[in-house]
Amino acid sequence: MFNNCPIIFRGVSIIIAPIRRLDMKNCVWYILDVKNKKYDRALKLASILADIISSIGASATSLHLRFSSLIPKKNIETYLNMAILIIGLRILGFYVFRFYDGVKNKTNFDIFVNSVKACTASSIIIIAVLYFLDIEYYPRSVAILAWAITILYVNAWRLLARRIGASFFGSDIFKSRVLIIGTGKTAQETALRVTMDASLSYNLVGFIDTGSGLPIEVDKSKIIGRIDKLPLVVRKFTVDEVILADPQLSEKSISELVSLLSWENVSLRAAPPAYESIIKNMVLYESYVPFFGPTFTERPAPSWYWALKRMEDIILSLFLLIITIPLMIAAALLIKITSPAGPVLYLQKRTGLNGRPFIMYKLRTMQPNAEKKRPRWAKAGDLRVLPVGRILRRFRIDELPQLFNVLKGDMSLIGPRPERPFFTSKLMRSIPFYARRLQIKPGLTGWAQVNYQYTDTEKGAREKLLYDLFYIQNASLALDFLIALKTFRVVLTGRGAH
Repeated sequence: MFNNCPIIFRGVSIIIAPIRRLDMKNCVWYILDVKNKKYDRALKLASILADIISSIGASATSLHLRFSSLIPKKNIETYLNMAILIIGLRILGFYVFRFYDGVKNKTNFDIFVNSVKACTASSIIIIAVLYFLDIEYYPRSVAILAWAITILYVNAWRLLARRIGASFFGSDIFKSRVLIIGTGKTAQETALRVTMDASLSYNLVGFIDTGSGLPIEVDKSKIIGRIDKLPLVVRKFTVDEVILADPQLSEKSISELVSLLSWENVSLRAAPPAYESIIKNMVLYESYVPFFGPTFTERPAPSWYWALKRMEDIILSLFLLIITIPLMIAAALLIKITSPAGPVLYLQKRTGLNGRPFIMYKLRTMQPNAEKKRPRWAKAGDLRVLPVGRILRRFRIDELPQLFNVLKGDMSLIGPRPERPFFTSKLMRSIPFYARRLQIKPGLTGWAQVNYQYTDTEKGAREKLLYDLFYIQNASLALDFLIALKTFRVVLTGRGAH
């Protein structure tokens, strides 16, 4: 049956040849545009699915090697009963060891090292479960075999996928495309040092001229633009990572830089000399927490925290929806009775993760067409607010439909409150580092909401930003739990609502 394989392969190559003669590299970089978040999500999901299949295959292979012939029915049933636990621990291990961060840019060495760590950690837990629960029909020898074979399989499919991808699109597809801001000595040293990172393969796109007046130390042919054209350069060259390597940049220039790049799906880092200069000029506030760490546009908490946080959001939002739906229905009836002219549910565009807009749900608490002329913050004693709306706002009942936003993934239960695009654009222009709060999903409640009163001024927005930045820098399960407790108290007392 395999006699015709050469003919089939030749036919496939004939079909593919005209496609490959096209400018495939440019085509694939267009497809892999860093702004294309759907691609990033699809790549991660595909990797998770392949790892699930690898885990199942590794267990099946281990059982077959252990019993040499037909696997006993009891052993198969025992594995099937444990399959969800085993697969879940494997995937959780991969998340903890950042297996799914920068999927396309990791080196084979980094993938291997992290797979060994992840599989070792998950296998220790699996073997402990087998021991303490005295599970007889899934031998520990099978668990040890599965450890080694899982490492083999998850590396093998990635290596195969990389070989196939490199043969069609070139090896650059698996390199992180780096843009360096600066043209002086620091920029030159940074260009040499990026190749020393063992976890990522780098491809230097070029340098950005900041106009700071420092002597040019880099290859002039590699200077591909000025700092005022940075977003255009990032899009044109599909940059993955930007490194700030000019210690002469002012705080204002840095804040503008962060604001510009907050709309692009790129990492922003600072070379050590530039980072030291930034920290010296950085204003420290009451919490004495500097605004940024060495990586400006990455979330400080580890990947496993965000994965666990998403699981909590799904479970808790479902639970809260079940117990609050009667309250929402009662509130909707009151709105319809007291203000029949308008809709019960108010749909409003808000700014979400990385500046992506989404539609947020609220129970209507104002007169119909309250913002017909232009968006306005609600003020104390605002005449647009319905009498029943004041009660709903006081006890945050109008915010309950946002549990559907949490379930959809537009929001989290805890995070900075989402703002309307009109105000987001305005505040980003006037408040340094305001874009930093767009690095994580907006929340139903947050550290600012439980520690600061409602504000309708730019000055208040500046002060609330400090609380949001504190949360981003110190995000943890313990802090989330504290915010949840404080939110419960705020809701019961009706404090801080307009």
